Amino acid sequence: MSTRHPIIVKHLIYPLNEFIFGRQTFKCLKELEKTQWYSPDEIQHLQWLKLKNLLSHAYENVPYYRRVFNELNMTPDDIKGLANLNKIPFLTKENIKANFNDLTAKNYKGKLKRMTTGGSTGEPLIFLVDKNRVSYDIAARFRSRRWWNVEIGEREIVLWGSPIELSVQNGLREIRDKLVNSQLLSAFNLTEESLAKYARIIINYHPASIFGYPSAIYFLCQFINENRIDLKNIKIKAIFTTGEVLYDFQRDLIQSTFKTKVANGYGGRDAGFVAHECPQGNIHINQDHLIVEFLPQEAAGYVEESGEIIVTDLTNYGMPFIRYKTGDIGQPYKEKCSCGRGLPLMKIVEGRVHDYIVTKEGKGIYGGFFAYVLRDLNGVNKFKVIQKSVDEILVKIVKTDKFEPQNVDYIKTKYKEMMGENTNISVDFVDNIPPDKSGKHRYILSEVASKYLNPNKE
Repeated sequence: MSTRHPIIVKHLIYPLNEFIFGRQTFKCLKELEKTQWYSPDEIQHLQWLKLKNLLSHAYENVPYYRRVFNELNMTPDDIKGLANLNKIPFLTKENIKANFNDLTAKNYKGKLKRMTTGGSTGEPLIFLVDKNRVSYDIAARFRSRRWWNVEIGEREIVLWGSPIELSVQNGLREIRDKLVNSQLLSAFNLTEESLAKYARIIINYHPASIFGYPSAIYFLCQFINENRIDLKNIKIKAIFTTGEVLYDFQRDLIQSTFKTKVANGYGGRDAGFVAHECPQGNIHINQDHLIVEFLPQEAAGYVEESGEIIVTDLTNYGMPFIRYKTGDIGQPYKEKCSCGRGLPLMKIVEGRVHDYIVTKEGKGIYGGFFAYVLRDLNGVNKFKVIQKSVDEILVKIVKTDKFEPQNVDYIKTKYKEMMGENTNISVDFVDNIPPDKSGKHRYILSEVASKYLNPNKE
C-alpha cells in the first residue's frame, strides 16, 4: 500500500478533506490545544459560557427543550451555574426515539449527519449531529494522538468492526483512507487466515499506531504469539483502544506483543469522544467542550463509587444532547495529573450496565471478576459469560487441547462463591463465539442487570 509523507497529509490532504466536508476541524484543534492547559477553574468558566449559549439556543429553537422548560415552569435564566444543570431532566434513548423530530433545531440551516449506534444490547439509536460536533470529535482525537507523539498523517492501522465503516470502505472512503495513510481491517470473522493476513500487513506497512477494539487487537496478539511471528522491526508508538471494556489481561498481552503502551479512550457515536488516556496513565475528560457528570451510586444502584456517565455535548446545536444518559459506568478521579493538563480525570471506565452481573439482592458485580476467573485457566481461547436471570449463568468457551476437565468445577465454584450456592452455572463448549453485529466482542452480558441496577432506566 502506497503512502504519502505525513507532512503532506497534515498540511495539505487533511485540511483539504475537512474543507470539502465543510468542517472546522483544525480551527477546533487549535482551540483544544490551548484549552487543555487551562486550570480547572478556567475550564469550568469556559463550560458555563458554552452551556449558557446552548441552553438559550435549545429553548428558542428546539421544541423538545422548550416543552421541558415549560413543563418545569423554567427558562434558561433559572440555570445560574453548572451546579444548577441538574434541574434539567436526563435525556434518555427512549426520549430521543419518541421525540426525534422535536429534538432537531428548527433554525439549523446546514445538513445534519445521520448517525446510529451499534445496538449490541437492543435496538440501535438513530440521531443527528451537526458539522461542529463532528469537527470537535475529530479535533479531540487528533489532540489525544499528539499526547503520544503520534502526528496527523502518520500511518495507522484501524482494526474496526462497525458495519457503517465497512459498508462504505469501497470507493471514495477507501481512496480517502489511502490519502491520509489509514488502513481499515475488519474486526469481523477473525479467522487464522485473516489474522495471518493482518500480521503481514502490519509488518509490511510499518504503522506508527494501531487503533481498534481491545478484543480484536488482543486476538491478533494471541495469534502473533502462538505463531511466533517476528515483530522486531515494527516500531509502533502507541496502541489506541476504544469501544469496549479494556481488561488488564488484554492490556498486558498487547503491550508485551508490540513492545509499546496501550492508550485507552472512551466515547461513543451518541456521546461523542469523551475521554482519553495520557502517557502518565490517567484518563482525561474532554471537559473543554463537554460536561460529564456521574450519576451517584445511591441513585443508580452501582457498586463502590461508580456511577452512570451523563454527557452534555456543548457543540451539537443541530440536535442537542443535554444530560444524556449513556448507560456507561465510570468513576471520577479527583487527583491532578502530573502531565499538567487541567482536564479532569476519570479513574476507570467499567463498561455498560450490561457488563455487570447482578445478584438476587440487587448487588452489581463488575464483570471483570468473571472474566479473570476464565483468563487464569489454561486452554481457554475465547469465552463469553451470559447472565440469563439472577440465578442462572451460561458460560460459553472455545477451548484448546490444554483445557482440563476439572476447570469446569473450578469455574462453578468461583462463580458460586460470588453469586451464591444456589446459582445455576452451566458451561457450554462451542467452536466459535462470533462478535456482535457491531463488531465488538462482549465478554460479559447480563440480560437482567438494567432491570435491577438502574431504577432510572430509560
